[in-house]
Amino acid sequence: MTGCSATSGNTQTAPALPPAPLVTARAQPELSPAPTPIPSPTPVSYELPTQAIGWTIRVRILIDGEEVPIPGELGFGESYASSPYYEPRFKSTIMHTHAPGTAVSWETLGRPPRLEDLYLGAIFEVWGKPFSRNCILDRCAGAGKAVKMSVNGKANTDFERYLVRNRDEIVIRYE
Repeated sequence: MTGCSATSGNTQTAPALPPAPLVTARAQPELSPAPTPIPSPTPVSYELPTQAIGWTIRVRILIDGEEVPIPGELGFGESYASSPYYEPRFKSTIMHTHAPGTAVSWETLGRPPRLEDLYLGAIFEVWGKPFSRNCILDRCAGAGKAVKMSVNGKANTDFERYLVRNRDEIVIRYE
């Protein structure tokens, strides 16, 4: 995901690193351990689909009370071919929009989704906009402002690590 100026509470995880080779204390200084991923409570109760999906999720973004629509045709076209979410047979990313607004389609073709396909943060990666507990689009928490999220009417703190489900109604607020 793209970053923002606020760095505290960052929930991005680094790719797994291979184990470090064994060396004597004199040969090299001790390396810092790889960062521990911040666990999300969602995967514990999440049942990963075993078949292809065709879901619609509603994502409403409110910045100081004003709705910001997600652009239409987001994720469509070969310009997204380098995305890890790109489906060459669709010529689009798995998560995409058809029209400006709040509807985001999550579709896989002939295969079940991978876990990483289902994180809410994926649509923001495709869009090229930051989203985390600290930032949404070009706004970051501070000076009395905060990023808040609800899913199906209930407060949720998973933010970009939230695993979407069919027909989710997600509201992200910066206020």
